[in-house]
Parts: sequence; structure tokens; C-alpha cells
Amino acid sequence: MGEGTRRGGADWQQWRRWVAARWALRRLPAVVPTAGDTWDERGGRGTIGGRRNDGIAGGADRQVPRLHLRRLRLRCGVAGDGDGEEDEAEGGGGVTNRGGGARLRDGAGAETAASEKATSLPTGGGDQRGFRAEETVSKHRLPLYIYSVQPSSTQFTHTHTPTERHANMPATASPPPLLLAAALLLSAALLCSACPVPLPQQTADNSPRLQRAYVALQALKRAITDDPKNLTGNWCGPDVCAYFGVFCAPSLDDPCARAVAGVDLNHGDLAGTLPFELGHLTDLAVLHLNSNRFAGGLPDSLPKLSLLHELDVSNNLLSGGFPQHILCLPNVKYVDIRFNNLCGPVPPAIFDKKIDALFINDNHFDFELPENLGNSPASVIVLANLRLRGCIPASVGRMGATLNELVMLNSGIRSCIPPEIGWLRELTVLDVSFNQLQGTLPESMAGMRALEQLDVAHNELAGHIPEGICALPRLANFTYSYNYFCGEPERCTALRRNDDRQNCIAGRPDQRPADQCLAFLHRPPVHCDGHGCLAQH
Repeated sequence: MGEGTRRGGADWQQWRRWVAARWALRRLPAVVPTAGDTWDERGGRGTIGGRRNDGIAGGADRQVPRLHLRRLRLRCGVAGDGDGEEDEAEGGGGVTNRGGGARLRDGAGAETAASEKATSLPTGGGDQRGFRAEETVSKHRLPLYIYSVQPSSTQFTHTHTPTERHANMPATASPPPLLLAAALLLSAALLCSACPVPLPQQTADNSPRLQRAYVALQALKRAITDDPKNLTGNWCGPDVCAYFGVFCAPSLDDPCARAVAGVDLNHGDLAGTLPFELGHLTDLAVLHLNSNRFAGGLPDSLPKLSLLHELDVSNNLLSGGFPQHILCLPNVKYVDIRFNNLCGPVPPAIFDKKIDALFINDNHFDFELPENLGNSPASVIVLANLRLRGCIPASVGRMGATLNELVMLNSGIRSCIPPEIGWLRELTVLDVSFNQLQGTLPESMAGMRALEQLDVAHNELAGHIPEGICALPRLANFTYSYNYFCGEPERCTALRRNDDRQNCIAGRPDQRPADQCLAFLHRPPVHCDGHGCLAQH
């Protein structure tokens, strides 16, 4: 078990309550809100975050395999994403995503499979700004006391969607015994910390905390210039806990005081800016503002949100440089700033933070992959559709105990694949397609025993496919088309999904013309140094 998965002492005691509060926000999507993102394998358009998937750096012809983002296991004790269902691509490629393998981690660090529920989210009617008319996100079966929390501003309806794995299981199947034990332990801990004396309803009129929250939320309402779904229509009066998209819970330092624990205005199509007064929400654990039209940058007061756990401002119109304030958030675990107009370098220090999920793709960032990339304890890192320079550093192998998914497609990487990539024993998804990778596939990749999806298409790789890669026990999808491979083991063609088109493999259909293959063979040989970089001649 990786170091990041062990939580104990005061650190766990602090976060267990805010994790429960996060899951009490019943209209929030699962921790990976876009697990159903789909792209067309053949380069057509797909659905990513609901909209704006045709503005990817490099052009629409580089919108290739979807982000198969699953099993995100936040190391604070919440379940990850993996819905076990197939999501059909809208882009015309017939691609499917298959989730699964969701985990729930209890306070002692144990894991158990969590069955899931699909929940329909209203989109405000019709297809607005490219939103899907109907969306579903996975929800995990959680302890009953969590489901008993009823935000006053939201009606939420659960619908059971049987998966292939659970097709014969009744919708009311009981959770596993370990899950029940974890639920009872956590419930007992929360009851022990509850306020001993019932208090009257708390509002901004009688609570300093909620008064500060009132100031922040009213400033946000004033900064919103267009609210087509009228999400903030009931943001009036001192009862901030009744505002739509605002969720309250007992504060960490005073169980008798209520505080604003989460704000979720996802998919609101809101236009405006993010005001400085958001820094007054010092008890905030979850800030979800994705799929809106917020412009400008994140407020300078962001570091005041010292309890912030999840930050999702993806799919907006944010501009400027990388939000450096994220580096000052001591407890943030989930950072999603993808699909914005952010530009410039990305500070290497972001890979030193104990972040579990980092999504910075589909911006205009231009930076060199730092050597400390391997310091990150993240389980998911997505660096797709950026402008990356340099080599894939050998330090990537140091993430072997924690990294589950690494996506760096269409990012201009010009290097070899370092042999240390084979140390990623927990990796399930590796996508480095649409780059300028050269050399051969390292034999060490035969040690990536958890690998399920591997995509190295549209590069300049050559040589023979190592047989050990195609023998990986979980590999179900191996795409290596549009390279210059000259040989493949027979067992590669037996994989459930295999794409070897446009290579130089004798006897296989749909290969490159012979003159292209001969011209490639007459190029000077590629030499890779010990760090995976192209050696200088």
C-alpha cells in the first residue's frame, strides 16, 4: 500500500468528517465527474465534460481515444469512480468506456468493492452549449446515515441501473459486511463528536460563520452576469444553507456550529467572474464550478480555503497563467482545471503536492516535463492536449505504487519511452498517442501486470512488439496503429481489442505502403540515452 493511502491520527480524524460531508452533498457527481467522457478512436469528435471538445490544441483530427478515467481512490477514505457500465461515444466512432472496480476505503486503510447507483442529473432542458440532454454519473452505495442528509434546496432521485457484472443482482442487494462495519465505525465517531445540545436554526443573523458565508455568496451572486437556469434565484435572505447548490455541515472546530461545507454549481452555464470574497468560505471542503462560463482567474483569496479538498473549475473560460494559489492549499486532493484558456508554464512544485488526481489537460500550458514528475503520489494524472517539451523523465517509475492512469496524448512529446515505465505495476491506463515518440517499446513493460488499456498510436515507434506486453493478464485494448512496427507476436492479434493498422508488419492488412516503410528504415538509427531522451549525435 502506498504511503499516501495510509491515513491516521489527527489527520484522518479531521478529514473523515469532511469526507462524510462531501458525500452528503447528494446532487454532486462522483469524484471523477467525467468518467463517461468519450472520444472517437478514428479522430472524430466525442463528448468531454459536456462541451467544447472541438477546440483541442492540435486540431480536431487529434481528438483520439477517450479518457478512460476510473478507479480514482481519494486517499482520505472516499470511494473512487468506476461505474461498470458502457458509455457509447457520440462522436461516431462507436467507442465504449467500461468502468468498474470501484473501491471504498475505511479508516484503517482496508478496501472493499462498492456497488454503485446511477443518478440522472437534470441539465435544464434541451441541449445547451453542447451539454448532453441526459447525463448519468456513478454513485456508490454509502452508509445510510450519509444518505439521510437532505439538502433543503435539492430533490434527488436515485435510479438503479444494473451493470453487466451485477445484471442478476437485485437492486436492493445488501452492502458487503466490511462496508457495513466501516459505516458503523464512522457513524459512531460522528455521533461522539456531535453537538450535545440541540440548537435553533442557524443563519447569517445568529452565526458569525454563516454571516461570512453570506457575504461571500452574495458577492458571487453579484459577480454572475448571466444565470440562464436561475440557479441563484433563491440566494436571498440569511438562511444560506437553503441556497441552491450550497451545503452545510457541523464545523470541524465546533460541532455545535454549522458551516458551509460545499458549493456545487456544476453545469449551470453561469457567466461571470469569481470574486475575492470567496476567501470568506474558510470552512469549504468542496468547490465544484465546472461547465460554466466563468472568466478571468481564480481569486487571490483562494489560499484562505485551508480545508478545501476538491477544486473543480473545469470547462470554463478561465485565462491567465497556472493558478499558483493551488500550491498554497494544504489539504487539496483533487484538482481539475482542464478545458480552460490557461497558458504558460506549469510549476514543477505541483508534482510535489500530495494530490490524488490532477487534470490540467486541454489548456495552453507550455512547459518541460520536470524531473520531479515521479514525486507525485497521484493515482490519476492527465496532461493531454498541451504543449510539452523534453523527455518522459525516468522518475516516472517512482509512481509505481500509486499511479493508476497516465494520459499524455497529443502533447508534442519527442523522446523515447524510458524503461522505468515498466515499474508502474499499478497502472491500468497508459495513453501516449499522437506524440513524437521514437525507438522501441521497452521490454520492461511486460511487468505492468495491472495494465488494461495501452495506446501508443500515431508515433514513430519501430521494431518488434515485445511478446510480454501482449501476454499481460488484464490487457484488453492495445492500440499501436500508425507507427513503423515491423513485427508483432501472434498473441497480440488475439487480444479483445487490437489495432495494428498502418505499420510495416508483413502479412497484416491495412499496412503502410512499402516505399514508406523502406524510407523509414533508411533513416539514421534512433539512440536513446539512459533517461529515455533522444541521444545527441
